[in-house]
Amino acid sequence: MEQSISKKSWCRFALLLLIIMSLKVHLSTASDTLYPGQPLAWNQTLSSRNGIFELGFFTPGKSHNYYVGIWYKRIAEKTVVWVANRDTPVSDPSSLDPSSLTWVQGIRCSGEMDFE
Repeated sequence: MEQSISKKSWCRFALLLLIIMSLKVHLSTASDTLYPGQPLAWNQTLSSRNGIFELGFFTPGKSHNYYVGIWYKRIAEKTVVWVANRDTPVSDPSSLDPSSLTWVQGIRCSGEMDFE
């Protein structure tokens, strides 16, 4: 009887551990695709599949303006390689309506934005 209780406890522990580990993997996985209707918040980024690039909002230097851009992810000093709104920066990202941000050009026909 004692052995079966021990076996049940071990099985429960193993199951709980498996669930926790799978949640951790799911939560730590960076997304590399933004789907139609899915907003990109000002404090959220997308990482390329190979982990080299990252897309999101950024503020260069001591500027108080926010830009949407792509930069190298693994370089300590942010090196921006592309900026979407160079001529029209955003001064207050909390005022953005995420539903108004849409990807129109440069998207595959399926509607996914996939950068590498």
